[in-house]
Amino acid sequence: MHDGRIAVEGPPSEVLGEELLSRVYRQPVEVFPHPRTGVPLVVPVRHRDPAGPPSLTRS
Repeated sequence: MHDGRIAVEGPPSEVLGEELLSRVYRQPVEVFPHPRTGVPLVVPVRHRDPAGPPSLTRS
């Protein structure tokens, strides 16, 4: 569904593409085949902070 309409129909392996899912969910994603089953595995793309992760050291 996208804007109240069916965005695409078909088998998951054919329709669950990065471009379509990123557009529908307004979030960049990557799609990989699951290592054991081969079914599409959808992973959100996380943008890294240029400053790096927060420090985990105690002060």
